[in-house]
Amino acid sequence: MLDKGKHDNFDAPNQLTHAKAPEDQGALAKMQLAAGPELSKGDKLQAPTGKCPEGFVSFNDLKAHYKTPEGFLRKSPIEMRANYGLASGATSDELFAAMGKEAAQVFKDGNAEVKALMRTNYGLKDKEFTPSKVTETIIANERKRLNLPNATLSQLEDAITNDSLNKLLQCKMPIDTN
Repeated sequence: MLDKGKHDNFDAPNQLTHAKAPEDQGALAKMQLAAGPELSKGDKLQAPTGKCPEGFVSFNDLKAHYKTPEGFLRKSPIEMRANYGLASGATSDELFAAMGKEAAQVFKDGNAEVKALMRTNYGLKDKEFTPSKVTETIIANERKRLNLPNATLSQLEDAITNDSLNKLLQCKMPIDTN
């Protein structure tokens, strides 16, 4: 299991894919639908060879843990739930609510610099930093970022996971310094 925060390298809190072996075709299909080039049944997701630029993490850096890109699609959602203290079977609704609750608490406990940054990032005023309002904002921002205005929370979570994997595969995932 990964340490809390080690993989929160995403543009916003994230994830869920319900994919199982054999051959992880369910994971591949979900990735195709949400974020990707068309893959045929025999295609495999390829991790980049070589090093990413400084400040970025690649799938190769995580290969020992995830083994394959499909492994990332299976394990990452479970790890995200664990990071928020949720059971592995928690719903996407529960996950997003936990994200909002944690962000609201970070704001409440934060110093002036943290609060200013969060006001800017979330577009909220101090009194609006309630768990429900922050959750609502996270969901709206992710739907906008991923151009999925009508996505269910489960679909949105899948798309976030897929987006994260694509960033890892393309050396575009910044290393989280928090």
